[in-house]
Amino acid sequence: MIPRRKYFQTQEGFTLIESMISLAVLSIGLLGVAGMQSLGLRLNHDALQRSQATTLAYDIAEKMRLDPVNALVVGGNPYAGTIAAALPATICNDSSVTPADVLVCWQVALRDRLPTGTITITGPPSAANPTLTLNLTWSDSWIQQGATTADTSFQTFSFQIKDNS
Repeated sequence: MIPRRKYFQTQEGFTLIESMISLAVLSIGLLGVAGMQSLGLRLNHDALQRSQATTLAYDIAEKMRLDPVNALVVGGNPYAGTIAAALPATICNDSSVTPADVLVCWQVALRDRLPTGTITITGPPSAANPTLTLNLTWSDSWIQQGATTADTSFQTFSFQIKDNS
């Protein structure tokens, strides 16, 4: 008997359509990974801003605790008011302990760490209630992207200091 020759060969390898489909699936997966990376970077930046705000607020609070004579003055507290970041040419004198110089140094730190930040310090309301309130507010770019009003584009870190002595 003479062996018959097969005219139909078995398929070997991928076709062009299979290759294109696998490339499309891989591309969609890589786009998802890139999106997650972008989201992770933005959230990490937000966490950094919150950490900086917390550090700056506690820094000014500690400086006021070192100067209770001026920090607890009712009605004429030199620390009270709204303080924004310092101008670029502002120079800090770390050796001075006067409230004005302490605030200038704190403004320089605010400028360097959280440029869009401002702090509002409210002095003690009365001698019987020696409580200072600090509200540190800064622009949060993550909220700002999806915000519908300008009010929601700011984050605020708020706390109170009470003198128990």
